[in-house]
Amino acid sequence: RRFESIENIEKIRKTGLEKRKETNSLSSPHFTIIGITPEKGLRTYHKLFPYLSKRWPEAHFHIYGSGSYVEELGRYRNTTLHGHVSVEHAFAETDVHVLIVESTGSWGRVINEAGLFSIPTVTCSIGSQPEAVGDGGVIIPNHHNLLSFEESLRKCWNERHQLGKLALQHSEVTDHRRSVSIFRSLLEDIVSEM
Repeated sequence: RRFESIENIEKIRKTGLEKRKETNSLSSPHFTIIGITPEKGLRTYHKLFPYLSKRWPEAHFHIYGSGSYVEELGRYRNTTLHGHVSVEHAFAETDVHVLIVESTGSWGRVINEAGLFSIPTVTCSIGSQPEAVGDGGVIIPNHHNLLSFEESLRKCWNERHQLGKLALQHSEVTDHRRSVSIFRSLLEDIVSEM
């Protein structure tokens, strides 16, 4: 079992937020991005970070993963690179998860994991991203429009507590163990009817 229990997730989250409280950073927007590739918005982030540095300097982006694409984004003063860490570590201290794609979106597993931590997601309207987020976040109408992106980030951050509760509720929709169990049951039914 990946996260052991919802109680364990709540404990991890509480510890992470207490750590931020100790450093007086709870009032500053803390956004998390996991994994950067050209398909996951590299060019957009190169435009977004300098733009937000001027328009919303309190907003800070914590980027997880490694490689040259991640390193490229480390040059902006509103980013911090963390390398590869567990999802538990990445989501313990964050306010909002951000995930965009450029052409195709698979089911947002990381969006679901953010929801388990009561963390809402800002995402784009491509592929299954809106379904993955459900009511637990904000869909950017056009993530190439920087003002639209900024407005979506601000909305999600301002409503993060309410949206986080909805993200947790929505994460129950996609429990992979339940999905596998349903699929097995269907296969067993098909085989038994032969």
